[in-house]
Amino acid sequence: MSGDLVIDDEGCTFLGAAITVGVLFPTAIGVTREDGTRYVVHDRTGEVFAAEGDTVMYSGSYSTTVSAWNDACSSTPTEVATVHDAPKSGPLDRP
Repeated sequence: MSGDLVIDDEGCTFLGAAITVGVLFPTAIGVTREDGTRYVVHDRTGEVFAAEGDTVMYSGSYSTTVSAWNDACSSTPTEVATVHDAPKSGPLDRP
């Protein structure tokens, strides 16, 4: 799976501005830095999957079954890509 990472106002992750392909990072959380940059990081190690606006490329799978999609997201994608890969870079520096 690859594309530009978009994070909407609810913190939901998508590939591309059309927000029709949702992205699930099963072991990740969203983090917003003081400068407003938003990241998707591993929930235990803090390693970075991607920052908002990055072009991402991960092994994963696509599905038209969106039942796993976050109920908190008001934008429901027509397809969901699930990441089956490790973060691409080390943890965020902690202040």
